[in-house]
Amino acid sequence: MNTRPNMTTYNRRQSGVALIIGLLVLLMLTLITVTAIRMTTLEERMASNLRNQSIAFQAAESALREAEGLIANNGGAPNPFKPLQITGGPFQNASDTPCVNGLCGTTAPLQSDDIYTATGLATASTGISNIADEPQYMIELMFIEPSPDSSRLYATFRITALAWGADTNAVIQLQSTFRLHAESFLY
Repeated sequence: MNTRPNMTTYNRRQSGVALIIGLLVLLMLTLITVTAIRMTTLEERMASNLRNQSIAFQAAESALREAEGLIANNGGAPNPFKPLQITGGPFQNASDTPCVNGLCGTTAPLQSDDIYTATGLATASTGISNIADEPQYMIELMFIEPSPDSSRLYATFRITALAWGADTNAVIQLQSTFRLHAESFLY
């Protein structure tokens, strides 16, 4: 005799545990996938920001080197430091125009935060691609002093560079101190 189990008794024995476990596994897989996507997106943003900051830093370094080269190039023409001690020279600017072509007067050296609002800054030509704008710099004459044997003059400058990365959100400001030794600034 062929007996088939009664479907009503079979359905009564099922409690739906497989469905609940399947849904929990799907929920866990969804959470793992969403977390992995969010972590990947965050890592991509961090890498992009790091690249952006690196480009801005390289542009600021290039502007600092250009300004130091300008100071060190005593024999070049035109030499902006030739009239250094003459009234009306590049570092004796009026107080209403503290910087002219990146050369800032000695009467009131700019504070480091003032470079964001300063006018008359020099623009460096770095040749770096993918930057939002060319970096700018200013050169401040801090002081001039004679050497111990009075045969040379020592001029100490503070150079401040401001540069941007691939967008204007990445801003780098660098400062360096440069000391120039010269026979005279009046040649």
